[in-house]
Amino acid sequence: MLPDYDAATVAVGEEVMEGSLDEITSRFERSVLTQLYMNYPSTRKLAKRLGVSHTAIANKLREYGLSQQKKSEE
Repeated sequence: MLPDYDAATVAVGEEVMEGSLDEITSRFERSVLTQLYMNYPSTRKLAKRLGVSHTAIANKLREYGLSQQKKSEE
C-alpha cells in the first residue's frame, strides 16, 4: 500500500510536469519499471512486486523498449 502524501508536500520539478497527463504518466511508469527491473530481474518477479499480471509487465517492458535493454546488459 502506498503512503498517503499531501500533494503540496511532494516536490516535483517543472520539467517533470511538461506535456499531457498521458505523457507525464508514461515517463513516470517507464522510470518505475526501469528502476525496479534491476532489482526484480524476471518479469514474473516484477509483476508480483507491482501486483499486476506477468503479461501486463511483459507488454509494458516491450512498449518502453526495456526488455531488449535488459538483454543487452547481460
